[in-house]
Amino acid sequence: MSLPRLRSVRLALKGLLVGMVTGLLVIGSWSSGVWAETAITVLTPEAENPQAIEWYQKVLKPAFEQATGIKLDMQVTSWEGYVDKLAVLFASGKAPDVFTIGGELLSSYVQANMVQPLDQWAAGWEDRDDYPAAALRDVTVNGKLYAIPYRLDQRTLLYRKDFFEVVGLDPNHPPATWDELVQYGKKLVIRDSNGEFKRDALNLYPAGDFVGIFIFQNGGRLVTPDGMKAAFDSRPAVEAIQFVIDLSQRYQIGSPAGSPWKGANSVITGASAMEYAGAWVLSPSTLALLTDQRSLGAALPPKKVNRSGWLYVNKWGISSTSRHPDAAWRFVEFVTKAENMAEISRLNGHLPARFSVVKGFAPWKDDVRWATFLAAAIDTVPLPSIAKLGEVLSSIQQIVVSVTEGKASLAQAVATQVDKVNQVLRESRS
Repeated sequence: MSLPRLRSVRLALKGLLVGMVTGLLVIGSWSSGVWAETAITVLTPEAENPQAIEWYQKVLKPAFEQATGIKLDMQVTSWEGYVDKLAVLFASGKAPDVFTIGGELLSSYVQANMVQPLDQWAAGWEDRDDYPAAALRDVTVNGKLYAIPYRLDQRTLLYRKDFFEVVGLDPNHPPATWDELVQYGKKLVIRDSNGEFKRDALNLYPAGDFVGIFIFQNGGRLVTPDGMKAAFDSRPAVEAIQFVIDLSQRYQIGSPAGSPWKGANSVITGASAMEYAGAWVLSPSTLALLTDQRSLGAALPPKKVNRSGWLYVNKWGISSTSRHPDAAWRFVEFVTKAENMAEISRLNGHLPARFSVVKGFAPWKDDVRWATFLAAAIDTVPLPSIAKLGEVLSSIQQIVVSVTEGKASLAQAVATQVDKVNQVLRESRS
């Protein structure tokens, strides 16, 4: 090829490349231009330490803005007073576009028209299958998807392997049934010469969510499927409540009604040999309290009808008043990407809501106890989608306390609390 001909080809190629680059820049600026004047506000209390706050502000915020062109006002607060703060923001017309919804609060927000359904965006959402079904059911109300999970606060059975060994129990075979729970408990409990409990076999503090675990395991419900009436007067539920009472009064494997309160980490401190607890016990600061961190075992819940534990799901919701719901969804998609969920979960010491994060990122993939929590979440019965779950749980706790203290028979206590809950549920619908 002659030099003039070669030069003309080079010029042609140069012109083509310039045109391609210019076209890409135009496309890129057009994509960013869609969001050029868009700004959203995000509010979360999910920051357990300064490192988590710094990550939100110095890593997540600029990364999101660069990837989308959307301006982000990232507001990080604390859980203390969070629910009240959120209510004030909505009442004053200053609600965030995206906000954290804790535990059992979603139904209350749906009823108050504070959140909007996400189905129009989630219809093509590729990550749906990466979440446990129980977590997705938790964020679904009346058949509509209202939030995206990011944290699983799963309760399962924790136990001390060293205590098991001392009494001749196999530390690698925790109780798998209710009968075994009683058998193991009789060996693990320690009482002094006066009959006082020095170490509970199982922490029996009768919080509603603790008793609810046994109700679920026996095939019972807290409320009817439509959420209109209490259901803890059904035979499976009453049997479960009686079993919880029997653990202290009949089998004597723990202090009556869990009194005195031994704390949320009684299995760590040694006040109990077994405890239903959350993944917070696996945080480095909590495990550091043990002489041998390997002495803490995690097990699936003992089975009656099923192996249900108890699952609270923290999630991201989009405000019903957001002026930029499409941009808000872009944030939810971005913050729940596997690598982002992994980092904020690591900083906060939480169990991530996605299978791929637990199986593919440290520290979860390196400690089988995290996998046990995730497996428990798969088997756990979802909480009912009702706005007054807190009142239901309080009533269930009161049943156990009333019977244990001899103030009422089980039948009387159940009837009293069922009437109370039914009234609360009626008033919540009016």
